[in-house]
Amino acid sequence: MNRLFLRAWNGPGLILIAILLTSIQTTLFTQPWTSIIQPDFFAFLVVWCGMKRKFLEGGILSLLLGYIAELQSSSPQGLYMGIYMGLFLLVRFGNRAFILPSFKTLIVLSTLALKVSLLFFLYSLSGKWVLGFFAFLKHTSACTLIHFLISPIILKMLIYYDRLTLKDIQYVHAMEEGFEMIDEGF
Repeated sequence: MNRLFLRAWNGPGLILIAILLTSIQTTLFTQPWTSIIQPDFFAFLVVWCGMKRKFLEGGILSLLLGYIAELQSSSPQGLYMGIYMGLFLLVRFGNRAFILPSFKTLIVLSTLALKVSLLFFLYSLSGKWVLGFFAFLKHTSACTLIHFLISPIILKMLIYYDRLTLKDIQYVHAMEEGFEMIDEGF
C-alpha cells in the first residue's frame, strides 16, 4: 500500500516541485542585475520527463509545466505548452534513438534543451528575428553557463526524488535484492 501511494505521488509531486521552482525563479531572478542569468527550471523538468517517464505520463506533465509557465508569464496562450511539448518530443526521440543513459549526458542535454527552448521562443517573435537574434546571443551566454552549473544539483535532486517515491525501477530492484541478501545472511 505504501509503495503504491509513493509511486502515485510522483506526478503531483513534480507539479509541486515545478510550482516551488517557479516561485524561486520569480523572486530571485526578477532584479535587473539577475534577470540576464535567469535559468529555465522547467527545461530541467521537461528533459527529466523526456528521459525518465513513459510517453503518456511525460507528455501530460510537459503540457502541465507549459501551462504553469504560461500562468506566470505574459506570453500568448499555448506558447510555452508548444515549446515544452516540442522539447519533450525532441528529448524523447533523442533518448530512444541514441540511448543516452549517463548523468553527464543528462547535464549536457538539459543545457542544450535550454538553448532549444530559447530558440523556439525567439522564433515565436518572428517579426523581430534579427533584433531578437543578437539579444538571444547576448542573453544565452550567461544563462547557459548558470544553467550548466546548476544542472547537476537539480538533476541529483530529481534522481533522489524518484528514488524516494520508488519511481526508479532499477533502484527498487537493487533495494529488494539487498533485503533478500540480508535475509539470507550475507
